[in-house]
Amino acid sequence: MEWETYFQKRILDRGYDYYLDGCVEDLCITPNRIKAVVYGTHPYHVEIKLNGNRIIGMSCDCLYAQDEHNCKHMAAVLYDWERNATHPIIDNSKLVKEASEEDVRSFLIQVLDDDPSLVETFKQYTQNEFSLTTMIDDLEGVVDSYSDGYRLYRI
Repeated sequence: MEWETYFQKRILDRGYDYYLDGCVEDLCITPNRIKAVVYGTHPYHVEIKLNGNRIIGMSCDCLYAQDEHNCKHMAAVLYDWERNATHPIIDNSKLVKEASEEDVRSFLIQVLDDDPSLVETFKQYTQNEFSLTTMIDDLEGVVDSYSDGYRLYRI
């Protein structure tokens, strides 16, 4: 579908920036409708009505769209929809549930071998170990950030 023809170039560019910045949330796609919230100056609610793959109506509660213009929020939603149409959202929990234990373990070993920075995270997650020293250091960092320059000392 060539939905880009419904928009002025500058609106498309701004919508694409919103899309890239991750401003589109709560995307809900049904066969007849696309709904989402786009976070800009305010949260804007976008609804796009479909007939098959053809757009038959678009609305947004921003001021620009109230004057019957197609806005950057609509474009951002359509960019996100286009991405989801070519790369559907995968239910990770279902994917893992359906995999055999052996497949999951093999995959995990491969991921940890490929990215050693994840090994420590995995160890902490599975062993539920924590360091009291690390916790104290983290807590002192939080206290320092709110202490207005006054230094707290351990006794």
